[in-house]
Amino acid sequence: ELNARQQRYLEMVRTSADNLLEVVNNILDYSKIELGKLEFEETTFHLKERMEYELYPQQIKAEHKGITFNFSFEPGVPDLIECDETRLLQVVTNLVDNGIFYTKEGEVFLEVSLQGYNSQGQYLVKFSVIDTGIGIQPVKQQIISESFKLGSVPPSGVADDSLLGLTISGHLVKLAGGDIGLESSGPGRGTVVWFTWPVTVVVNDSLPPVNLDAAIY
Repeated sequence: ELNARQQRYLEMVRTSADNLLEVVNNILDYSKIELGKLEFEETTFHLKERMEYELYPQQIKAEHKGITFNFSFEPGVPDLIECDETRLLQVVTNLVDNGIFYTKEGEVFLEVSLQGYNSQGQYLVKFSVIDTGIGIQPVKQQIISESFKLGSVPPSGVADDSLLGLTISGHLVKLAGGDIGLESSGPGRGTVVWFTWPVTVVVNDSLPPVNLDAAIY
């Protein structure tokens, strides 16, 4: 049994440990990307079930800040899919964490939708993280956008701590064959970060057949 003060201290320790682990993982991924040694592993899993489990800590974190965090799946989003589960969830949680960190009031919302399919016949699932936070300065927006476009990690001294996780997420998306972008009207006006991730649908009779002539490249 822990009293309220002990519980709060343990929560602070856990949060610090989680933040440190995230930094370490980002640095490792940064190095792997530079060396071209980042590998993807295909697994089959239930998307909604895994996201509900993985995003529960983010809901608690948002509650502690006095903001709300919710997510929804639009009709037609496949559930049983095949892709790199670990990397996909890493990007999702990274972007949600980023949104929560920079939102002092209001909400962070994650919308999952079906974007279409690519030339390989894989469906593209789109994830949009929308927050009412501090927004992103135009200079940083340009740095991030150029990093996404060029598919390279920004040089040392250009990407600060606040950009590293977002930048790594962008490269994971590109390596997976998806696309990523961001929208922000500037400081104090919130941010929308979205990305698409190609998946192989294992079972979903409600989805239309793939038409490669209309594929999104």
